[in-house]
Amino acid sequence: MHAIDLAEQAVHDGFEVIVAAGGDGTTHEVANGILRAKGHHPAQPALGLIPIGSGNDFAWIAGAPLGDPQKAVRQIVEGQTRQVDAGMLRDERGVESQRYFANGIGVGFDAVVAIESRKIQRLHGLTMYTLAVLRTMRYYYRATNALLEHNGHKIQLPLLMASIANGRRYGGGFMVCPEASIDDGDFDVCLVPQISRLAMLAFIPRFMQGTHVRDRRVTMTRGARVTIRCEEPIAIHADGEIFSTGSREIDVKILPKALRVIV
Repeated sequence: MHAIDLAEQAVHDGFEVIVAAGGDGTTHEVANGILRAKGHHPAQPALGLIPIGSGNDFAWIAGAPLGDPQKAVRQIVEGQTRQVDAGMLRDERGVESQRYFANGIGVGFDAVVAIESRKIQRLHGLTMYTLAVLRTMRYYYRATNALLEHNGHKIQLPLLMASIANGRRYGGGFMVCPEASIDDGDFDVCLVPQISRLAMLAFIPRFMQGTHVRDRRVTMTRGARVTIRCEEPIAIHADGEIFSTGSREIDVKILPKALRVIV
């Protein structure tokens, strides 16, 4: 998480552009540094993206050139800026656990996949995350009872996985919330209840294509603020970075137009 401190210091030092050269994890840290400094500094630098990491999902959503660092640098120099939303996440620890995110968070199965992906060497992108999904299915298939609240509505279910998305894609190419937009002031939320491992296997290509949203077992909803309370401790990732491996309650809210990104 050193890039958080570096980006925050860069804001205080007056830099007009701060560039994340890496993947979604690097972007996550740089965005956290910018947003952490935002309350203490009147100027907001632009976030530039050179996508050379494993997933590059936020860069893809924001329109940064993939696979061509020189073109990405040219876009940073010549491009325009776009105000996009960000998110803020806390668990039961409150302010001390606060973390910002650019693309989205995952709860349960989703987060365990992120943990499993860290063990995979030599593979990147969609291939790495698909293998991580298959490995996770071997041992993580039991849901926990959970209560989700958003916009005054409550949903109770045996929760296998929840994705609270600012952007429509993550995991190197999984279209988890295909209708999400990074500047509409709302999260898109995908909820998957307890299902069999065979059903989980069948869902993999559907999540890649975004067609899982038509399955009656999947709940898709939206909201600017979402809370989830679980009976058992559960893992959480933010932009693919591990936030917690044992939270029982999370509070997530949208920060409209909080980031300025070069596109």
